[in-house]
Amino acid sequence: MNTTKIYILLFFGFLFSSNLFATSLHIRRGETKIINGDLTVNRGESITVDPGGVLIVKGSVKLNGYVTTIARHGPPSFNPRYIYIRNNGDIVVEKNVAINNAVNYTAGLHASLSILGERVNAAGTYAGRHGHVTGTNKIEGHPGTHNYVGPNLHMNGMAQEFFGGGGGYGGHTTAMTKNNIDQIPSHVKDLILQHFPNSLAATNLPIELSSFNVVIDGNAVIASWVTAQEINTKSFTVEKSADGRNFEVIEENIEAAGNSEEELEYEITDMGHNTSATVYYRLTEYDLDGKSESWIKEVHLKNEASSHVISVYPDPADSNFNVVLNLIQGDKATYELVQAESGKMISLENKEEFDNGKAEFNVSHLNEGIYVLLVKINGKPAYNKELIIKH
Repeated sequence: MNTTKIYILLFFGFLFSSNLFATSLHIRRGETKIINGDLTVNRGESITVDPGGVLIVKGSVKLNGYVTTIARHGPPSFNPRYIYIRNNGDIVVEKNVAINNAVNYTAGLHASLSILGERVNAAGTYAGRHGHVTGTNKIEGHPGTHNYVGPNLHMNGMAQEFFGGGGGYGGHTTAMTKNNIDQIPSHVKDLILQHFPNSLAATNLPIELSSFNVVIDGNAVIASWVTAQEINTKSFTVEKSADGRNFEVIEENIEAAGNSEEELEYEITDMGHNTSATVYYRLTEYDLDGKSESWIKEVHLKNEASSHVISVYPDPADSNFNVVLNLIQGDKATYELVQAESGKMISLENKEEFDNGKAEFNVSHLNEGIYVLLVKINGKPAYNKELIIKH
């Protein structure tokens, strides 16, 4: 494979190159540099990634640093010379990383380094001795804490000392496993899923769930969810439970997209929901490789008063909305709104209940957004519904 020629194409903010021996690379803000092959950085060369810049290496990285020896004459000193890797953006490497001799890697506060291969090996060269001074040409610098590696990656001792925090450099590394999904920033997940969707790390990030909602609609409960992205997804199953431990299937083998970068909406209806005041709904996604991930929603459903609420309209609401009730003599209804984003509770006062059981509320003074309407009958929870206010 020819690694001496460089082919570069600038297209919609992306720079593409073949296997590359880099005299220097400088990826600026808003720029994405893609190396379609291995990247080798030798003495006298450097890499700089500015904030908002992205370097994607579809291969391995090899850093060949300097070797400085301690002079046997003059004042004892060891002042190694380095090649410099300055990362203030995001770097993703598909395969392995090899670091030899004096390399200075410095990561900024918000920078990330993701290595999806199986090995990170760092090796040093002894610089000799003069008096009481000794030294080793090895990786130094500030590794930062936003380092992410594939689930089967192994670091040798020197690499672990630098990136893993064992040598006092302050580094921290997180493996991209199912258990650590929440620790991977969304923009790092997006880069991996976009450029390396078939990597082992990507299979551990199978789905990005935008929302999972369960709401009452008349005599039915509707469970709906939205995915922002799917990788190797096979199917979904929705279950329910009265105690949060023992679940029964409502619907299974709901076909998933497999692979999608678009927002997708799913919905199922449960007609037999009136068995308990509190019900737990569980959504489970299954991968093509048999792995799964679950989300649970706790929902307060019917009790003896729940049949009092007939309908809520309009939705979305502008300046007013109405609640139609079927009250019996002596029943007292109270109403509250909860702002979904902040959790702020808003009591609905100044309402007027008509003889036909319709309660009307003025919401023209409330900010636009998503709210949850809570209705209590005689002090007991009877109904809840998501309500959109849009002026």
